[in-house]
Amino acid sequence: MQSSQILIAEDDAFSQMAVKMIVTSLKREPVIAPDGEAALKAYRDKQGGFSFVLMDLHMPKLNA
Repeated sequence: MQSSQILIAEDDAFSQMAVKMIVTSLKREPVIAPDGEAALKAYRDKQGGFSFVLMDLHMPKLNA
């Protein structure tokens, strides 16, 4: 069964809000990670079980 969660790795508050609105409108559950370390932790905690990962390339604490 595919997860309904989408990991959003984004440090800008406005961009987080915009992407969260889009993801919610697609009937998916957004999981926001405000920095690279939080994104990696969320991914590991869920053992990679997200439908998608949307990631900013320049993240505080850990860059892609």
